[in-house]
Amino acid sequence: MRMSSVAGRDIAVSATSVSNPGAASSRALHVELTSQQRRLRHLRSIAARNIVNKNGSPLLDTYFTLHLCQEDSISRGFYKSEVIKDSLNPTWRSLDFGMLPDLLDTSVSCFVVRIWGGRGKQYQLLIEWKVNLDGLRYTGQQIRSRNPNEIIFGLNDGYYAADFDHKDHSERKKNSLLQVDQSSVRNSYSVFSLLR
Repeated sequence: MRMSSVAGRDIAVSATSVSNPGAASSRALHVELTSQQRRLRHLRSIAARNIVNKNGSPLLDTYFTLHLCQEDSISRGFYKSEVIKDSLNPTWRSLDFGMLPDLLDTSVSCFVVRIWGGRGKQYQLLIEWKVNLDGLRYTGQQIRSRNPNEIIFGLNDGYYAADFDHKDHSERKKNSLLQVDQSSVRNSYSVFSLLR
């Protein structure tokens, strides 16, 4: 997945699993499956946290637009949210799929989010991210953020964000594996059941 902000930061992300630190280590709240596919139709809400405001005013009115990715260009917006007044941490209403164009392909996993901020009728582009939903990191059942200009995506099973940790790829891959107690593993078949 590739994401970029107006400042030109590129962030590569991968899937991980998240365990509940208070529970036993073998009990996972959420497990990433390599076959699991997230699509635009699964997107329920969008929130932004810690927006960096470069124009000096303490708060901004903000809204977002969604655009489809095409080869080397970005299509015209297909969705525009409501304006949230006086906030650098907006949480917009749930997406209204009834407002989406009838011919919109909601099976895509890649799209562009643009967050606009300003006052009155003077808005400027604050954040632009090219998002691949399959590359986002699960953050939990509640919105959590610790990075500037972070966008959080509410999907059917919880909230997701970009993986800002710059760990070695092999370490991320190792951490994404599910740990299983080998004594509880059983064969799902036997040689005799295959011969039947």
